[in-house]
Amino acid sequence: MAPLLGLPATLRLVEAFGGTCIWIPRACHARHPLVRQLGRVAADIVSAHCGLQYFGVPRAVATTTAADLAREYSLTERRVWAIVAARVPATERQAALF
Repeated sequence: MAPLLGLPATLRLVEAFGGTCIWIPRACHARHPLVRQLGRVAADIVSAHCGLQYFGVPRAVATTTAADLAREYSLTERRVWAIVAARVPATERQAALF
């Protein structure tokens, strides 16, 4: 998708829809989510190349491991995981009880 849209629009697509399958219409109306997220021109390009089908948008997943970060910053893996856990609010780490 990046060769068609360019990197900025592709990153917006992944940020907005990453990890999901989205239906790509033949033409997007002004309030369509693709138009809102990517802009009219990029949404039209996506529709022209992928219209009338579902498109699986990959998730942007970092390939750096905790071990890589630990070595790079002279930390232990346990400390790296503690830092990551501290950055994610508890409500997102824990399933709702009710």
